[in-house]
Amino acid sequence: MKLGLTCNKLRRIEDAAKNGFDYVEVSLKWLQTLSPEELDEFESELKKNGITVDAFNCFYGPEVKLMGDEMDPVQIEKVTRENVALAARFNPKVVVIGSGGARNIPEGFPKEKAMDIFAKAVDLAADICAEKGIRVVIEPLRHKETNFINTILEGKEMGELVGNPNIGCLIDFFHFSQNGEDPDTVDQLKGKLTHVHLARPSDDRLVPRPEDEPIVRTWMEKLAKIGYDERITLECSWKNANSFEEEMEYARKLFPILRGER
Repeated sequence: MKLGLTCNKLRRIEDAAKNGFDYVEVSLKWLQTLSPEELDEFESELKKNGITVDAFNCFYGPEVKLMGDEMDPVQIEKVTRENVALAARFNPKVVVIGSGGARNIPEGFPKEKAMDIFAKAVDLAADICAEKGIRVVIEPLRHKETNFINTILEGKEMGELVGNPNIGCLIDFFHFSQNGEDPDTVDQLKGKLTHVHLARPSDDRLVPRPEDEPIVRTWMEKLAKIGYDERITLECSWKNANSFEEEMEYARKLFPILRGER
């Protein structure tokens, strides 16, 4: 199992390498804020530290509407091609479509029509990403963040509705726990799961603590049962600017469980 760390600062590349991570998962919206010189520096830091960018999240910003009558297919295609071109420079394996606000169903908007609209947007993204050898995953989000595609089975259903072979499933165990989903539903993602996010199952969204070990073991057992051994990204919050090292102590203790070593 490859383990990754979310990255939206240049220094996180060295942090990831120093703490034993295999890759970083980068916010595309953050990457877009970098100047050409900073992009070169980012690429240089990756090579110097032997770290890859296996995934990009925050693929669409709030300026893109993926839902409702305001959806503009021309704008979506333009933004998608621009985003994929930038991401492809770093040879990622997957891009994550979360964008809870952008996909929120407006009040009174028909659910069936919403499903069709979003499916077309994701299908387009999957085709464009396929040109660069990148897979698309749809991220189910907790109910607090969106009213559309909350559970892993809803994510699976959307992928099946689109029917594009370049679309995979994602489990974010933080959202999964916040939504009260049954761990047994993970079994239904066998052969479809492409990417995993992980944080402790509490509102603080920190790196799992020793008291979280039983539920983390349950999650890992479920992943092992369906034969998943690709990537797990620690997508966590930090208590404050000085807490990173403390959180990494917890992360390093967690590695053997996540890698299936104990």
